[in-house]
Amino acid sequence: ALETFFLIRLLTAYDVGTDVVLLYILSQTTDKWWLFIASCNVMIPVLLKAILCSRIFINKLTRPRQTGGQELPKPLAVFIYTLCIGPFVFAVDFYFLFACPFAPPAEAELMGTLEKISPFVETFESIAQTVLTTYMHFREKELGREVVLTFEEILLFAWLPAGLGFCKKMLQLKSEAELVGLNLFAYVRELILCPLGWSVPNLHLMSTRKEVSFCKLGKLTKEQQKKLFKSCVSGKNAGLGKLHRLIFDEGNQLNLYKAAEQLNLLAQTKQVFKVHFDWRLTVKERADF
Repeated sequence: ALETFFLIRLLTAYDVGTDVVLLYILSQTTDKWWLFIASCNVMIPVLLKAILCSRIFINKLTRPRQTGGQELPKPLAVFIYTLCIGPFVFAVDFYFLFACPFAPPAEAELMGTLEKISPFVETFESIAQTVLTTYMHFREKELGREVVLTFEEILLFAWLPAGLGFCKKMLQLKSEAELVGLNLFAYVRELILCPLGWSVPNLHLMSTRKEVSFCKLGKLTKEQQKKLFKSCVSGKNAGLGKLHRLIFDEGNQLNLYKAAEQLNLLAQTKQVFKVHFDWRLTVKERADF
């Protein structure tokens, strides 16, 4: 819990805050190219997060109320997304810092996805911004200008947080990848593709949550179902991970026989693992399972 607070929540919010300070300082100078580069460093993570959560954000606004949505017309939902998404993803790390400092947010679909993506994206942005700050320091000394920070202060306030954040995030990603039976690069790929709907929905949540629901997400293809259950039994989640409950609804069109076939492999781990079906099973479905 303390690692999450100091090395994920606090460092990510610190990085966003120092970006604002750097842009303010550069706006008071005549070095507009430096201001442009620094602004691009800030905007790229915002755009990436906005794109990656666009599908989830719009779907939550347009789907029926009985499935957890707001039942808005799609043009209105797209307008709200376009209007709000920039400030929303920019400020979301401060929300995580104060609203859920020690654990993942309760709302898994949108906030849980951003909680996974944001520190990862901001980590690389912080390194790019730190490199720029270091270059500006030496360039200003070379030009005989007064420097705002000494090199020791840059090491303490820029390189140390960026280095700590990078190491922590890479170790966390590697650990999460092992929990779902993937290597680091395959897991990062899933982290990017899942929110866009190009892979198994919510697979990126299965490494850190006790319970993952696939309700309201529509049909899961045969390949998605195979990948989903394989991640339960092939990684460290099989006996060691937090995950112990999956929830499905009728819209997922689950192949109960194939699901049971995969989950039976968990028997050797003696782990208590529950699968909840959010609909009434027929006699045949019960028999198959």
